[in-house]
Amino acid sequence: MQIEVYGYSDDLIEDSGDISAEEPAHTHGDDEVPQLVCVSDGTVLSVTYGQDGTACWRIVPLVKGTAAYTKTEGVEDDDYTDRVTLTGDDVRWVVLNNYLYRARKG
Repeated sequence: MQIEVYGYSDDLIEDSGDISAEEPAHTHGDDEVPQLVCVSDGTVLSVTYGQDGTACWRIVPLVKGTAAYTKTEGVEDDDYTDRVTLTGDDVRWVVLNNYLYRARKG
């Protein structure tokens, strides 16, 4: 099983691959609140937009689980989002905001 986590536009967090999900990023006033993406393998990711002074999505692992983890850094004015790919048999579901998404069955 494989998923890719990334930001889209300036207000959406997405998963694609064996689990597809799209949720609005919640904000508090003018400040982006870090969003958590939790994966069944034990991975927990913090996702923010624009907090480092750039117009980029940043994804930081808080906990790395059992899945193989790769990350590509986003660059402002080019690909404005970090992309994290998780691959492994333990990737069966993702919690994004308050919603649970399960892997599609073949």
